[in-house]
Amino acid sequence: MFQKLKRNLIVAATGIFVTASLTAGAFAASATATTHVNMRAGAGNSYRVVSVVAKGQTVTTNGKSGNWTKVTAGGKTGYVHSKYLTSGSASTGTTASTSTTTNTASTTVYATSAVNVRSGPSTSYKVITSMSKGQIATKTGVSGNWAKISVNGKTGYVSSKYLTTSKPSTSQPTTSQPSNSGSKQLVGNFKLTFYAGDSTTASGRTPRVNHTIAADTSVLPMYTKVYIEGWGTYTVEDRGGAIKGKRIDIFVANNSIARKNGVKYANVYIVK
Repeated sequence: MFQKLKRNLIVAATGIFVTASLTAGAFAASATATTHVNMRAGAGNSYRVVSVVAKGQTVTTNGKSGNWTKVTAGGKTGYVHSKYLTSGSASTGTTASTSTTTNTASTTVYATSAVNVRSGPSTSYKVITSMSKGQIATKTGVSGNWAKISVNGKTGYVSSKYLTTSKPSTSQPTTSQPSNSGSKQLVGNFKLTFYAGDSTTASGRTPRVNHTIAADTSVLPMYTKVYIEGWGTYTVEDRGGAIKGKRIDIFVANNSIARKNGVKYANVYIVK
């Protein structure tokens, strides 16, 4: 009986210890990011990035794992290295997550070159669309050296150095316009990717640089001639299993160029 009572006391004490440990880890507190930092799915650099915490953004902390802190911010929960956090909320108050963006009166701006539009005011944010040189956008705010704009039906951020309020001259276009520019039909804003190395296409033709593209032929039928804003005129001569919907794969000279170009977005027109 004494041994049974002893076992029960040990189990009970262990249960109290476990409960206390879990409760201690569950206390929520606030912290502020000292720089732009990745939030990862687990406590280590090997885990995937689930979000980016902006400099000055206030997050909710929910415990620690080694040198990593479990946080919640922007509707996502993950881990940030503790050295990039300082305890307490930002000095600007509860609006720390948006305090770096100042809304301004709507202004018309133009891209001085082809440029990516990102989901936040930093190159660490994902690309959501892109602008071609001379393309028009509406500027609605600023965040440091970044401008908040609306373009291609999306709202995002572009480095201010690539924008101007002066309408660029149209006398020297950067890319060739289709010869029958008066008869082109906008299809929409497409995701552009790049490929190389193929010796033949689905149409049986040999792919050519500055000419051949792969597309979803249910959207752009085979042999359709299109004008890609900022890139020029191309012909659909190929297709691929991953090329679905509003996506175009542009044939380039080699894989190095394909990797360098990455992912772009541009308006696409059917040339009639």
